[in-house]
Amino acid sequence: RRASGISIIILDLMMSGVNGLDVLKRMSENAELSTIPVIVISAREETEFSALAINNGAIDFAKKPINPDIIRAKVKNSIVRSENEKVRVQNSYLTLQSDEENRYRNVLVSTGTIVFEYDWANNVFVYDSLVRERLKGDYNERSLWKILEEDGVADAKDIKRMEGLVNDVGRHYSQMGGHIDVLLVTVNGERRWFRMAVAKTLDNEQNTRKILLTFNDVHEEVISNNELKYMAEYDVTTGLYNRNGFLKHARALIEKAEPNSLVIVYFDIDHFKFINDLYGYEKVTEVLKFVASLIRDYVGEDGICARINADRFVICMKYSDNKVKGLIKTYEDAKKDERFDNMISSSFGLFIVEDKELSPDVMIDRAVIVQKKVKGNYHNIYAYYDEEVRKKLVEEQ
Repeated sequence: RRASGISIIILDLMMSGVNGLDVLKRMSENAELSTIPVIVISAREETEFSALAINNGAIDFAKKPINPDIIRAKVKNSIVRSENEKVRVQNSYLTLQSDEENRYRNVLVSTGTIVFEYDWANNVFVYDSLVRERLKGDYNERSLWKILEEDGVADAKDIKRMEGLVNDVGRHYSQMGGHIDVLLVTVNGERRWFRMAVAKTLDNEQNTRKILLTFNDVHEEVISNNELKYMAEYDVTTGLYNRNGFLKHARALIEKAEPNSLVIVYFDIDHFKFINDLYGYEKVTEVLKFVASLIRDYVGEDGICARINADRFVICMKYSDNKVKGLIKTYEDAKKDERFDNMISSSFGLFIVEDKELSPDVMIDRAVIVQKKVKGNYHNIYAYYDEEVRKKLVEEQ
């Protein structure tokens, strides 16, 4: 318990009830006690026990009866040797620490890593000098969260996420770290994505001592991942969902809705191939974007829209007869737009969602079936899939 205040130990190998060699072995197994120099004494011959004692951690040996002058000299020399060794080890450590620090700094510079050290117990942040070269803000005695907010380095939502992660890591023993991606403003005013990684160190009582926050620029990686995620669910031309995105989000809507409260609407653009051949890619793209904007604006928060292939569109929206008629009228009125010279003529197939166990794929297929029955019929441009249609299909099969 008082090892830090002990300069040297004089140990009798032949003590009552305990063997001095066992004491040496136990001391050698303790990180703190093993650094204390030990001189062993014994009435036995030096040649018999000195090797055993030295092998077990002693630095010198003295034979009884003790000569005071000799033992004082041995103690003095042993303490001097021990202190010199401590100084040598400390100097070696400082040299190594300096080398490690230089390597550490070089790694930070080469990887663009920004480091903040947070003293959890005292609620104090230490800011690496590199931060001023990378991020906007005056990094002074204020907390990191204050700097990010007051100096406009991050928005409130991301600050809350960062502070929340740090607090979770600090408070929960089992959570040793974590990471999130956040938008930060750089010194040149550019908003870029950074990955904040958090790790903590514990004290002897296993309480949080310090938390290390590192920030790495991952802007290109995040943008690339976001683009891939976008392309996985969205149609690049129109900004609507693609087929995969529609199926995913329609399923979520259907699961939450009551039976008969949603309708699937399918339509395509009449004579689309002819329009493409006659007017070319740019005009066709303009038509597709116009149709997408038209249905998106009409449906609004009441559902979702998708371009599932070429000129084929599908909608999942709240159902009412007036809502459906309003959609058809809006579309018909848009046909009069002079920019498109009656290019967006369409017919519509509708499927009311009654059985929520059906997959959206099947629902679309059934809307397609009834749409084909009215396609080209300019007096009746929409139809519902109902029991009568279902029976006819069964009879045809």
